[in-house]
Order: sequence, then C-alpha cells, then structure tokens
Amino acid sequence: NDKFLKETGFSKEEVIGQTPAIIRHPHTPKRMIKNMWDTILQKKIWSGIVKGLTKDKKEFIHKIHIIPVLNEKGEIIEFIAPRIDITDIVKNKEKLKNMLTIDALTSLP
Repeated sequence: NDKFLKETGFSKEEVIGQTPAIIRHPHTPKRMIKNMWDTILQKKIWSGIVKGLTKDKKEFIHKIHIIPVLNEKGEIIEFIAPRIDITDIVKNKEKLKNMLTIDALTSLP
C-alpha cells in the first residue's frame, strides 16, 4: 500500500512479487522468522516487534500482527499485516536508559 511504499522508499514496481525479505534487517534472528512462518501457515495470528531496513538502509522498528486470510474452504489466500511504527519510541527509550545510566554513574561518590 502507499503507506508501506512511503515508509520504505521502495516503488510499487520494486516490491510487487517480492517477499517480506526485501525489508528484513540482517540481525533478525532466523528462529523468529521460522516461528512467524510456522504460526501463520497454521492459520494463526503472529504478533511481534520486528526491525527492518528501508531502501536506503535506514532502520525502522514495527509492532506487527500478521493475520492469515482464509477462503470459504479454509485455505490461506493472503496475509494482512497491520503494523505500527515504534522506531521513535524504542530509540527514545534507549536514549533515556543511557542518560539514566550516565546520571547514576556520575552521582557516585
């Protein structure tokens, strides 16, 4: 969709026919990807926090839910994956944690 294209910097032509691996962060654990696929192929909803990379290699972090869509025979026909960009929240949390750690160290006698 247009939001995905805007967030990732890819064009429609670049992503059509591609797998989600096109935006996968290289530090994504393989066991997490396996768990995700095992879950959604069992027709269950998978939820998690994932890192990705834009076309220009900028990191983003999303809270995502992947929902299998079934036809009347109960077969998977597609997946819907609503997501929330939490990049700023995670990065601000890390900054705050670092600030608190530095403050704690500088207040030692």
